[in-house]
Amino acid sequence: MKAYIIEFKNKIPNKTHKIEQLMKDADLSLEKFNIEHIEELSKSYTWVRYPDLSQRFYTKKEITQTLLVVAKELYLWVKTKFKNN
Repeated sequence: MKAYIIEFKNKIPNKTHKIEQLMKDADLSLEKFNIEHIEELSKSYTWVRYPDLSQRFYTKKEITQTLLVVAKELYLWVKTKFKNN
């Protein structure tokens, strides 16, 4: 997202890891995605940086598997935005 903002919006992205905020700054629509999944993915970035939190919140494979699928879909979608501009 940050690379997209720099490349196509010609501005310095905000210092944040919140995907929903970065998508807003990039003028990219979240309609294709479940907003709760995007928000959870944003939170997970912070949580996995701290072992005590990641062990507390990510105890089941189903939770991490869902986040992995969302992250991959989001990555591939943003990648198409680079090709279309």
